[in-house]
Amino acid sequence: MSRRSGTRIHRAAWLAAAVWLAFAPPAGAEAPAAPKTLSPELSSLWAQHRESFRAPNPSQTAAEIVRAMRESQLDRGIQSLPAFAAALVEEARRAVRIHEYELAVDLLRGAKDLAPDYPPVYFQLARVYWLQNKLNALKVLDELASGVGAMSQNFWWSFYKTGNFVLLAITALFVSFFLGALILLVRTTPLIRHALSEAVGGRVPVLALAAVPWVTVLLPVLLGFGIAWAVILAALWMWIFLSRKEQVVVGLFVLFLAVMPLALDALAGFVLGGSSPAVRVLSEVRDGTVSAESAAYLARADGVRANPTILLARGLVAKREGRLADAVRDYEAYAAAGGSRPAAARNNMGNVYYTAGDLDRAAAEYREAIRIDPKLVTAHYNLSQVTREQFRFDEGDQLYIQARELDAEAVSSYRRIAGPHPNRVVVDENLTLADLWKGVEASGARRVEVSEALWSRFMRGISLQVLPIFTGGLIVLVPLLGYALGRRLSIPYSCRKCGQVICDECQVATKERMCSACHQTLITMVGIDVKDRVRKILEIQKHRERESFVTRLLSFLLPGGGHILMGRTAVGILALFVVVLWVLTWLLSGSFLVVPGEVYRETTAAGYTVFLLVLGLFDLFIVRHAYRIHQM
Repeated sequence: MSRRSGTRIHRAAWLAAAVWLAFAPPAGAEAPAAPKTLSPELSSLWAQHRESFRAPNPSQTAAEIVRAMRESQLDRGIQSLPAFAAALVEEARRAVRIHEYELAVDLLRGAKDLAPDYPPVYFQLARVYWLQNKLNALKVLDELASGVGAMSQNFWWSFYKTGNFVLLAITALFVSFFLGALILLVRTTPLIRHALSEAVGGRVPVLALAAVPWVTVLLPVLLGFGIAWAVILAALWMWIFLSRKEQVVVGLFVLFLAVMPLALDALAGFVLGGSSPAVRVLSEVRDGTVSAESAAYLARADGVRANPTILLARGLVAKREGRLADAVRDYEAYAAAGGSRPAAARNNMGNVYYTAGDLDRAAAEYREAIRIDPKLVTAHYNLSQVTREQFRFDEGDQLYIQARELDAEAVSSYRRIAGPHPNRVVVDENLTLADLWKGVEASGARRVEVSEALWSRFMRGISLQVLPIFTGGLIVLVPLLGYALGRRLSIPYSCRKCGQVICDECQVATKERMCSACHQTLITMVGIDVKDRVRKILEIQKHRERESFVTRLLSFLLPGGGHILMGRTAVGILALFVVVLWVLTWLLSGSFLVVPGEVYRETTAAGYTVFLLVLGLFDLFIVRHAYRIHQM
């Protein structure tokens, strides 16, 4: 590897570590000291784990007990225990506070074994590596990548993090358009004032005319009608003074409003998903920790009617508890009810027969599962295990090869957990993320009510049902109104050199869109004294310097604001959106939808420093970009 490429990798790793520190949400919730839903055996092991911290070698003792927990869960047919992993992450955080980094690493590695798809384990391990030694940047990068991958495999994290991001993105878009509208209104207020003054014949004070658009724009916000009204009213005032590109940006905002019913309906699904009993029960079954309340829900017939996947979940729980006859009945009922995963039910039924010692019926169920879904790797692997026990080694080897061809990584994971217990010889098909998402879809009865409540935060007076009609009317009527006004009125504009507001009634129009003084000074240069010309050029120069200073200052205080002031509205809105989303993500992530069992990191001075550093670097880039545009 060349020195240059190595430097790039090193810089990328440091940047990734910085981004992780900035994006990790602030403290807001604590994980439980111990999981609440444990079997008696696991409860005893957890108590031994807590006592291990008093041993002479706590790291080694804790690792041995974590391995015992792992063996116990695998014997029960459970491959992941996020509740235990969350508790171990909390223990690791306590170890970090007293600078016991080696112990923290051992605890987190144990948590990774217990729950490979639990993202906080990887993020916390990356943080410990970073605190241990800043030269561990590549390790940090690797753990961060693993954590992001685990997020896609963990239902609650993918579900709530996506919901939080959608909510923050919608909020950031509204705030960005609102701030952009205010900046545009600052730029167009002199034009609006001039047009109103021409209309009333100069009989109203200039300050009163300038205050009219601001009062009409800010009054809905002050009265609690939402910032969407402010943007719409500002667009109505400014429409005829905007360029074509800026009018397109306004049209994009109207289209953004038009899709709000769909966006908020999806967001309502995230809000309601966590309170859905079906989702909670299916999640607990998938994670192997079923509470008494969830067990009661599984036993009720109404839960089964609401979601047939409950039958598949009930079969898994029955098998784990040793109720083999109940498991067979539930799997057969699931297949009869037309469940979406009949091959998985047949595979799991074969495992029940294998546990009962009936290898022939087990093999028959595996073959039926393969017939239904020829790509089901677990059925191929389980049938290879059974045929080998029946001394049909050639067939078993062929089935094993087929399983590896379908998914070598999955087969390797099955071999890593293999053991003498029946639940480790053959593998169950657990509930998938798709099964849990179906539970979310079934919980959408209150979506309209929640969507309207969310919408009222941005705009009141127009319901989501009426909103498409309202936005369609805006898209059609506003351009027509602007066209009619443009034909009947003399639209004022600013001299592009000195900034003076003029209109065709004030002076003879020029194709260069300059005032008469600038046109005479810079274009015709006829009939003007040298001193007057120099004086006008100096005036133009001072105006340019003042405009440059205001642009850079606004870009620094509100990144993107300078671009909007110069007419680069699309770029300015995009920059505003990035900054607002960054700030909201840091300040409010997890404040709306909290991931169950999530362990938040404590906010440190270093975290705030990285957050401000990244924000400042982006701010300086925007200021420099705005300055270059102004000099063009």
